[in-house]
Amino acid sequence: VRLDQEGLVTLELNRGARVRLISDREALEIEEVRATLEAMLARRAATRATAAKLRELRQVIVEMRERVAKRDAIGYSELNARFHQLIWAAADHPTTSRLVGGLKSQSIRFQYQTIMRPGRTERSLREHEAIFAALKAHDADAAEAAMREHLAEVLQTLRWVIEGQTRTARWHPG
Repeated sequence: VRLDQEGLVTLELNRGARVRLISDREALEIEEVRATLEAMLARRAATRATAAKLRELRQVIVEMRERVAKRDAIGYSELNARFHQLIWAAADHPTTSRLVGGLKSQSIRFQYQTIMRPGRTERSLREHEAIFAALKAHDADAAEAAMREHLAEVLQTLRWVIEGQTRTARWHPG
């Protein structure tokens, strides 16, 4: 029932639950909403991040650099999720964190597709470093702007993935 409420499954009478597929349009809409909410969380985190949270974020950045050097996109993607969750925690706004977490759950299959775009992990690392620098400086405007820029890139990459699937579908009739 909870998964149905979160939009992750659909319940069918006398059949059980099925994983609900997210349409391309819905995936784009989810990312647009997520960008707005996460920008707000980054702004709040900049003024509330403790030294301990900043140390955790710095450690994630160090590990992200290692994953990029090893060309480990999947490992990088896992650290990406950790980085964002630490920002949500630092923002100390449980309602928004819960909403963003639900949105991320719905679009998880797209996350792994976007990180496979050539050069994406390197650009993503630079974006995360900019977010971290703004948080470390306790600069709310810069943190919000850096998060918006990062998630605009995610949205652009998602569009690229969707367009690629459309092109492939045209060439490979199923």
